[in-house]
Amino acid sequence: MRLGVILLAAGRGVRFGGDKLAACVEGRTLFARALDVAAALGASRCVAVVSDPARALEAKARGLLPVLNDRPEAGISRSIRLGLDACDASGACDASGACDAGGACDAYLFMVGDQPYLRAQSVRALIETWERGRCAIACLGCGGEPGNPVIFAARFAPELRALSGDVGGKRVMRAHPELVRIVQADARELWDMDTPQERRRAPCSRD
Repeated sequence: MRLGVILLAAGRGVRFGGDKLAACVEGRTLFARALDVAAALGASRCVAVVSDPARALEAKARGLLPVLNDRPEAGISRSIRLGLDACDASGACDASGACDAGGACDAYLFMVGDQPYLRAQSVRALIETWERGRCAIACLGCGGEPGNPVIFAARFAPELRALSGDVGGKRVMRAHPELVRIVQADARELWDMDTPQERRRAPCSRD
């Protein structure tokens, strides 16, 4: 099964009041932390949609295919389309030497760049659940509430491509609630940082 991993990291950080992904949490920027998780997944097709050429270089250095969104003001829907296009166009080899020549993925995993405590271990558990159950839509969540990352089967690609403005995949999830499988994770991992004040209000871990 060909899984494309798409890191959405081209947002303008309007609510944050600046470049949110440059903010540091425990000594590393949000963007660097997101790259750590994405790179650790070992996916053969892994792209980072960014709006800054310097970030594109940083993503490339970590083994991700950088995709430049030159119009981030168009909203997250544009980043979603760019990520889908890049995943479907890229053929790659995995660590075992197995290669593919491109073509549409079987599913797409979308990550966001502002979850500083997200662990690769939890994302791997999500991927394993999707692989075992062939889920239509699977996401990390807590207490029945869906969160990020999210995996969409390829059949939802047309709906994802049809999104417009600053509307993301949650609209597709709300259209198909009976198909959503939630994989439990710690609330701290699911927390995203939208404002500078929230840096001091991260939820405590259950561990």
